[in-house]
Amino acid sequence: MLTLKTQDSAHLKILQSFQLWLRHSCLVLMMAMTILLSLHLPAMAANSTADQNRSLALQYAKEGWGTKPAWEKTWDKLLSPKIIFHFNSFAQPIVGLAENKEFNKSLFEGFPDIRQRIEDVVVDGNNVVYRHTIEGTNTGIFLGTPATGKSVKVNGFTQLKISNGKITEMWYECNLLEVMQQIGLIPRST
Repeated sequence: MLTLKTQDSAHLKILQSFQLWLRHSCLVLMMAMTILLSLHLPAMAANSTADQNRSLALQYAKEGWGTKPAWEKTWDKLLSPKIIFHFNSFAQPIVGLAENKEFNKSLFEGFPDIRQRIEDVVVDGNNVVYRHTIEGTNTGIFLGTPATGKSVKVNGFTQLKISNGKITEMWYECNLLEVMQQIGLIPRST
């Protein structure tokens, strides 16, 4: 019986030592995890912001496209009231939500069936750029020119600057000369 108590006592000491080691190991592991998380949280937050900006940009591209029935509501939701729009390197940007809505309406009057296909999306912080292909038929007045009934297909880029969940500035570039040539307003040089 005495031997058993000694063995029990030895087992108890081993168990106590193991428990102490386990507690110490858990503390060390928790400290290591805390350090690792603190190092990765800024990157995780940046990824979260990038993901949010990408999502907002794609929502704008899909739901804010001028042929969509509720595009104006999408613009109200996603664009800053002081939005600055740089269209095809025009000398002056279009400033303000109401002004941009009016300009957008005029563009889509010229091509009421125009479709946009997103090809690529790149996110860098608060900037999102997407490359797209647009196709449609010129059946209305476009930039002051009468309808030609001809179709157009051209590639372009849109860059959006996003701040606090709103698009504050955007750039749109496509080969406007190519558009004018495809709809027959400007002859192709040979």
